[in-house]
Amino acid sequence: MTLYHLITLSAILFVIGLFGVITRRNVIGILMSIELMFNAANINFAAFNKFLYADSPLGQLMVILKSEIRNSKSETNSNNNNSKFKTI
Repeated sequence: MTLYHLITLSAILFVIGLFGVITRRNVIGILMSIELMFNAANINFAAFNKFLYADSPLGQLMVILKSEIRNSKSETNSNNNNSKFKTI
């Protein structure tokens, strides 16, 4: 795959995510569309790192870091929301 192919894939994913954010009415659909947009940005990070800075793993590290922060943030929010309903 060339850089052009990866950028095209990323742009298609981003446009699908943007279309989903604009057209969806429920929160789950909007969040799934935002996740597609984040994945498109991650593909760009990894692609530009591979083709411009082949010796440096910084792009892959940024993708992993962004993914882990996003996952831990959603897990923390779900734990906080569930704690309201627990009885003592």
